[in-house]
Amino acid sequence: MGRYADVTKYLNEFLRHHLPDRSWTSIFVNFTGPTAVHRDQHNVKGSENHLVCVGPCEEGGLWIEQDKQCVDAFDLERFIQQDIDLDTADFRLRQLGFPTDIRNSVKMMIQENSVMAVEHEVVKVHKAAGHPSSRNLARIVKDAGHLPWKVKATLDYRCPTCDSLKKGGYSAGQVPWAATHALYRAWEAVVVDSGEWLVPGRKRKYKFLLFMDVATKLRVIQPLFGYDFLEMKAENAEHLIKGLAERWLGTYPKPKFLLMDSAKSFISEKAHDFASTINVILHFTAEKEPWANGVIEAATQDVKHTATAIQMENLDQDPEVTLYLTVAALNSTEYVAGFTSFQWAFGQSYHLDDEDVRTFAVLPEGHGYDFGRLVTARQQAEEVARSTRAKRALSKLSNTVVRQPLREYSPMDLVKVWRKVWPMELRRGNRGGFKKSGRPHWIGPGRVIFSEILPHQVEGDGRRHILWVLVGSHLLRCSAHSVRPVSETERFVYETSGVEKPSMWKTLADILPKREYVDITDRNLRMMSLNFLKYHLDRTRRRLPQAFDCEPKQRFVLVSMQKDQFVIVYKQKP
Repeated sequence: MGRYADVTKYLNEFLRHHLPDRSWTSIFVNFTGPTAVHRDQHNVKGSENHLVCVGPCEEGGLWIEQDKQCVDAFDLERFIQQDIDLDTADFRLRQLGFPTDIRNSVKMMIQENSVMAVEHEVVKVHKAAGHPSSRNLARIVKDAGHLPWKVKATLDYRCPTCDSLKKGGYSAGQVPWAATHALYRAWEAVVVDSGEWLVPGRKRKYKFLLFMDVATKLRVIQPLFGYDFLEMKAENAEHLIKGLAERWLGTYPKPKFLLMDSAKSFISEKAHDFASTINVILHFTAEKEPWANGVIEAATQDVKHTATAIQMENLDQDPEVTLYLTVAALNSTEYVAGFTSFQWAFGQSYHLDDEDVRTFAVLPEGHGYDFGRLVTARQQAEEVARSTRAKRALSKLSNTVVRQPLREYSPMDLVKVWRKVWPMELRRGNRGGFKKSGRPHWIGPGRVIFSEILPHQVEGDGRRHILWVLVGSHLLRCSAHSVRPVSETERFVYETSGVEKPSMWKTLADILPKREYVDITDRNLRMMSLNFLKYHLDRTRRRLPQAFDCEPKQRFVLVSMQKDQFVIVYKQKP
């Protein structure tokens, strides 16, 4: 651009003044005319464009919608600056350039006060409609013809009152293994399991071994043998060694860990010797604990259900071919972090194009026809695999208990805890404690003291599943799914009640509960004489006799004894 060197220098200095922390590779200038958004070879994913508009921009606009005819117009007089408007909002371009996604770009030219006004209106409408779900309210707003950014604001709104009415989770006292442990990398761990499939339409069963990478969920199957459906046969160590060497080690990288159950063929001496020879660590789950190997158990069930559905479509098909089609279909349809197992392993996924469909349609009878039918069966197998996996997901969701989502809490956050006790404001227990209840309730509010870090968690792992919450004088160890933040109404009531005195807090020791004593001197007790106590006291065991004169459902507890003087404390029998 040697012809316009001075103009280029001026534009660069102008941009450096307004964008001191940015850099650019090219500048596009347009003078009062329609144009498309500039893009060059640098407009890849992650790049940014900056728009500078100078002048009145009468009837001007920027193409930020999916439809080219839909233009979001803007006027510079609506902004703070009078003559120059520098829109420093970043345009994250797609790999092919504009148009950008509507969700990310539709609110770029909206004033902040307009957004706040719409948010207040959403709160008002949500309360007036009886606290419906955000999805239903957003559908109503969309049907009313409002702008897309208003529909998105309605969909993103979360009502604190509705969140406070949501139940907590029931904690089993243990944190899930995969929730806090470091996950396996690709090709690092392979899980193995044996399965038995009853072939539909035939009185035979097939034994197979299933290998699956834990990270990418890539499945490899090894059919072993078929036998009568009334017989019982099991695999041996030779089958495991041959299947692992042929089906996995011959094609894929050698794993570091081999995860298996406690079957006799897996824990045999031959299997240990082979794993030691190839330098692979064996890990076995406990006996009769299939849940500990749940990933491969679910994969085996998917293989059985999908293979049965595929075999029912063609009863004359070889069962081994059906098993291979099943695994190929599952590897092509199950997505892990946005990609299928085949895409993680080989970089691309198999699919039929129009040319393949036309070719298979004109194939004559014979071997070519069989191949075309096999390819078509593979496509049908993928549809069956999707349906099988969807049914299993729905079954899991139907048996899942609704619980609070996993959130991150900071120390001193005000929260409520889900427990099977009555809230203090409804009913108190003995000596100011909690009264047990048959159903759980939200108790509190309480302060989060700290989040527990488990010993096996690596440094930098931010996942926290165990919280210690101080509710009154009780320090509770809670699951993160049984804790929720308080609503604004609950926070206001608690902070104005005077229960806490934050002005007196200096250290964490001022917040933690201390020893408490209950004054019972004013209670009407029928004290027995000291001589009677002294006579009946068992000095060897230092406890009161079982029979003594007192009111029903009451007892005396001896707390100290000094020189024939007894201090007796009244205690209500639970």
